[in-house]
Amino acid sequence: MVEFSGLVKINFFKKEKFTGSCGGMCFKVESKDENSVLLATIWPGPYSSDHTPDEKKQYAEFAFSPEGLEEIQEWLEEQYQAQSALWKPVRIG
Repeated sequence: MVEFSGLVKINFFKKEKFTGSCGGMCFKVESKDENSVLLATIWPGPYSSDHTPDEKKQYAEFAFSPEGLEEIQEWLEEQYQAQSALWKPVRIG
């Protein structure tokens, strides 16, 4: 289960990005358009977003609000369940 809403508040995203992973699915949440939108990005691990080709990434936009943050968490969970074949945990080394 993807759960981070208790870890960060909406104001966190005014200055920072939040990244994480769950069972091989990596994700990033960041503000966009001068804090009017939250952008959620997912991609298969194990590499960071910077080292993953754009064609492997999926994006969704949400309102920059506490409700938008809850919707992101729901979307992440839905994507994790719906695309489970993509999220194979990979060990490096």
